[in-house]
Amino acid sequence: MANIPDLEEVSFEVSATDGSETWESLLLINAHAPILKYDDCSIADLNGNNNGMFDPGETVDLIVTLVNSGTSEVFNVIGGLTSNDPYI
Repeated sequence: MANIPDLEEVSFEVSATDGSETWESLLLINAHAPILKYDDCSIADLNGNNNGMFDPGETVDLIVTLVNSGTSEVFNVIGGLTSNDPYI
């Protein structure tokens, strides 16, 4: 369940036996998942002129801040950037 929604109720049918009698029960558990949303971004151009902007010829770091409003922690988030601009 890699894509389960946060707080989705998951039901399990549990059956136990001692060899002669069987007990059955329904177990309900709420799943927990992260909910990531974009919050902010900034530009670090420490090897350039340090003005916080993409300037021609500079290599910059784009720092993206996300907020997790879900009920589970999230680790090792990986993202990607795309552009339709032919000059980027």
